[in-house]
Amino acid sequence: MKKTLPIIIIIAIAFGVAAGIVPFDSGAAHAENSYKIEVTYNDFLLSGGDILRNFTFWVDQERVNSGLSVAMQAIVNSQILEAFSNIEDDFEDAGYLVSYTENSGFLEVSLEYYESYTEQYAALGIDGYEKPSSSAQTEKGFFFNTSQINRDTIYKNLKEGAYSEGSPLGLLDAATQKLFSIHNIEESDILYIYNYGTKYSTRLINSDADSIYTHEKLGITIHKFAMDNSEMLREITLTQTSPNAPVWYALVFGATAVVAAVIVGVAVYRVKKKKGSRE
Repeated sequence: MKKTLPIIIIIAIAFGVAAGIVPFDSGAAHAENSYKIEVTYNDFLLSGGDILRNFTFWVDQERVNSGLSVAMQAIVNSQILEAFSNIEDDFEDAGYLVSYTENSGFLEVSLEYYESYTEQYAALGIDGYEKPSSSAQTEKGFFFNTSQINRDTIYKNLKEGAYSEGSPLGLLDAATQKLFSIHNIEESDILYIYNYGTKYSTRLINSDADSIYTHEKLGITIHKFAMDNSEMLREITLTQTSPNAPVWYALVFGATAVVAAVIVGVAVYRVKKKKGSRE
């Protein structure tokens, strides 16, 4: 069944916030653009096989307050606090675990946690025989096969309003609208991020992400897809490389047969040599 986030992971993520690790790669993002707010959906397969999904909201308070008078900054900070408090209330009322410290400019909502895909499938009533909704094309090579998976992110449904009221996406949309109550925040000020995290390196799973990096504390490779309001319909591509099993099995069996033949041949040779020496 779906579980709330274990306390050990909450502590780890809280430590990450304090250490400047979360929001993921936010410093690099803001060095290259003028976005004032980041809305992030994290979809992680952790190194131990656990599955973690959450929303995070981050307001760059320094950038939002840039050029404002001290009095206006106080008003804006109050607006940020009110917006985040309302977002916190909405998600908590819906039964989600929220982590938020006042005046931090960062809020996290734990959506789902499963110990394995098996547990997730059981909770969702999936028996494993359903065909995946994403499109996959496989190119077979001699030693390795390459599968390309094209799929949308949750932001397409958010953009098109394809969600029900009270659902995670419905709450995400309501949260985004609350952020617009902050002084001088417009649609062009928000960066939407989809972080796909996997325990597998890019040698096995690669993508067309805007950046790919390793999160040492979580032990995963993160594929970061960033988009503004005009790019929310973006389709992403994941590429998975896997061994061509029949070829590798044939090589293993062939190598084993060669070794066996050599051993037998050496044994026969030694026997014949021994007999020859006696004669």
